[in-house]
Amino acid sequence: MVKILFKERKGFTLIELLVVVAIIGLLSSLAAVVAARYRDYAKDAKVMTNLSQIRIIASMINNEDDSYAGLCDAGNLKKSHPRYGEALTTLEDDIKKMNNGTSPVCFATDTVYCVQSSLVRTGYLCLDSNGYLGKEANCDSGHERCKE
Repeated sequence: MVKILFKERKGFTLIELLVVVAIIGLLSSLAAVVAARYRDYAKDAKVMTNLSQIRIIASMINNEDDSYAGLCDAGNLKKSHPRYGEALTTLEDDIKKMNNGTSPVCFATDTVYCVQSSLVRTGYLCLDSNGYLGKEANCDSGHERCKE
């Protein structure tokens, strides 16, 4: 009877280890790219939430003063507003943190307002007193409506 002796292997070869390390490296780089993309989506969602909060503050200012003029001051949120200045400052600081230091733009009259902010991924997000919240943005031109 012929006995074939096999050498008992213990451990992995260098090639096997290099292949595993290469696969892990490839998967981790793909995960990093996907995570960065979703981080940008999250920042844009945060900007949208902050703009929605500004809409609520605008409504409260209008209810108290019968005017939206107290929301904005020379293209910026009116951080000196006696009642809502602190909240507007916090929202503006948060928006700036989310989109690389760019402040939201704000214009208002007694009857209408428009607030817009740049987004991390692409374009702008705009809201106005007509109830519009979307990507068409016209506030940076000094208008009080997102769509003109």
